[in-house]
Amino acid sequence: MQKEKAPLGLYIHIPFCRQKCAYCDFYSLPRSEEKMDAYTAALLRHIEEVAPRTAAHRVDTVYFGGGTPSYLGPDRLTKLLRTLRKRCPVARDAEITLEANPDSACDVKALRALRRAGFNRISLGVQSADDGLLRAIGRIHTFAQVQEAVAAVRKAGFKNLSMDLIYGLPGQTMQQWEDTLAAVIALAPEHISCYGLKLEPGTPLYDRRDSECFPDDDAQADMYLYAVTVLAQNGYEQYEISNFAKPGFASRHNLKYWHMEEYAGFGPGAHSDFGGVRYAYVRDLDSYISGRLILSESESDATLTRDYEYVMLSLRTAEGIDRRYFETTYRQRFQPMEDLFVQYERTGLAARTENGWRLTPRGFLVSNSIIAALQEAGGKLSRNMIDDGYEAFSQVVTLCIELVRQFYSVPRQFRLLGRGAERQFDLFDNGGLQPQLMELGGYRVPEFDLEVAAQNETPYKTMEYNQLALQLFQMGFFRADMAEQALRCLDLMEFKNKDQLAAVIRQGRQRTQQVEWLQGQLMTALRLLDARQGSQLAEELAREMGGAESGGELNAGGLRTPDAGAGALDTMERTRQRSREAVRPR
Repeated sequence: MQKEKAPLGLYIHIPFCRQKCAYCDFYSLPRSEEKMDAYTAALLRHIEEVAPRTAAHRVDTVYFGGGTPSYLGPDRLTKLLRTLRKRCPVARDAEITLEANPDSACDVKALRALRRAGFNRISLGVQSADDGLLRAIGRIHTFAQVQEAVAAVRKAGFKNLSMDLIYGLPGQTMQQWEDTLAAVIALAPEHISCYGLKLEPGTPLYDRRDSECFPDDDAQADMYLYAVTVLAQNGYEQYEISNFAKPGFASRHNLKYWHMEEYAGFGPGAHSDFGGVRYAYVRDLDSYISGRLILSESESDATLTRDYEYVMLSLRTAEGIDRRYFETTYRQRFQPMEDLFVQYERTGLAARTENGWRLTPRGFLVSNSIIAALQEAGGKLSRNMIDDGYEAFSQVVTLCIELVRQFYSVPRQFRLLGRGAERQFDLFDNGGLQPQLMELGGYRVPEFDLEVAAQNETPYKTMEYNQLALQLFQMGFFRADMAEQALRCLDLMEFKNKDQLAAVIRQGRQRTQQVEWLQGQLMTALRLLDARQGSQLAEELAREMGGAESGGELNAGGLRTPDAGAGALDTMERTRQRSREAVRPR
């Protein structure tokens, strides 16, 4: 019987936009025909490179996101999709999505070409039905163009249409939000996403946060709960915090992120979770076009370390968290979190399911604080497991000595290996193991004139050291620029091999200082040479050194990994970033 291939999603990032929206912090650039041609060629090369690694999978979703992928044009998009289908095992029933702005999705002829190429799902960035609000957030389309685009999409033969909406816009009233929902529902899309506006640092809206009148948290909560109610009344099932769909039209690609399935990304800024490695490419279009697949982050992640991530992502969905799956997959007890869920149930924030727990719509509103509390409770699980392990060792030792008392009546010679032993050998029999009658219950238990302790290197102690090492790495202890902070922290800590770790950090700091000194000397010499000969050697070296700082070396998988000194963000924070990027509106 042939083994079923594991599902895999592909994400293609198209960074080009006609104009960047005031709330957007995604990696996007102005469109340029020359750049778009070069970028398409780079994507094709990258697909050819990665394709052999997809052979063991069944590609069941392909997602073209951005940016505004529709601006790439039907010819380039068709070439990309045809190459993907030719080189990768794309399933016949795969969900293939194209993000588009309404102003770029009104050409029926172009849409038909995309439909023939294999695209079967369109995601329109609508955001609002109010033209004034659209202008306030930098959108370049009107709602009339939205209506025109929907008509063109349907005429081209697309039967799976999604629309993105944003609530909490500057100056937005509840009535405007109600009107937007009514107008969008009237267009009968199969899928609707409703995102609360998030002010991202570095965006124009963030800079205007003090001068603009934004709906407060209570107003946004009312908008969200109204959307949940009215969409349910119109046949849209909520399957994730921000996503609603007609039966059978939930986004299969986005569900991959929340179900922690594998996906591979292409393009600058694209993230991947593929082959047991998580990685993302730097936001640098020119480097990508030149073929330098530089990673901004990369980490190998064992299944057992993804417990917190599972809690966070599963609670975004209507399915919620599966108790048994959590315990069997991550080898941890669910009870500490169970106790919290019971409390949340009493306040209407959580509800029981057949297999575990889920958050209610009101629970979704405060999901960040709920997840943080659950993660804190889950942090006790490892400590409990270690304590239970020592208790189990104690019970085993007690049992062994009781067996000695019962069955070994012949004196035996033992070598004393403990500290401070005056004699090397001693005789031992069961005569010194006298039973004692307990006051309660009448149980007879042995009284031992012996002290037995577990050895230092138990499996559980090793687990503690491994966990500590991972935490130190995540905190940046091994970064050269973090040496002083790391050494100060180590002075306050006590654990095995602390001195050895401190020596490694000092050595790394010394080497970095030496390299920096040598680079400085070389740069000085090159500047003198440039002044005499009129060359630009110093400038070229500075440019190369700058690229090297952000680059990496090729690993066995054909990916460039970051330098050993590159900082590691906290695992959970990176997870939050990935999930946020996966679901935020374009």
